[in-house]
Amino acid sequence: MKVRNSKLSPRKLLIIDPDTEITSVLISFLREKGIAVNSVSQANQLQSVLAAYQPDALLVDYTPVKPGSRQMWSQIKKDPVSAPLPMVVYSTAPRLQQLQKELGCHRILAKPFDLDTLEASILECF
Repeated sequence: MKVRNSKLSPRKLLIIDPDTEITSVLISFLREKGIAVNSVSQANQLQSVLAAYQPDALLVDYTPVKPGSRQMWSQIKKDPVSAPLPMVVYSTAPRLQQLQKELGCHRILAKPFDLDTLEASILECF
């Protein structure tokens, strides 16, 4: 587990979600909680944002039926920067426990989720 001194550097989270409206709400909420947040909504932006932002953890929307979701997930798992990072995934997919094992994520949340539960799940990653 990573240990960071929050006075020296803020915790950095990267949200990966094609839905910019949800992302906007999450960014506002998490910034109020003192977490530095950036986001990416398209698979072709993922590697450059990861390299530039260097997050400590990822918050990922995984919806298998959305165009690009599987491609985005494949990039996350193959990228040497993102693959070892702790991840919280939120999804509408059935069988979340099985999906958590398949994806190898730290925590998986069912949509819709409670923001306090989301915050607690993210803080466990830092």
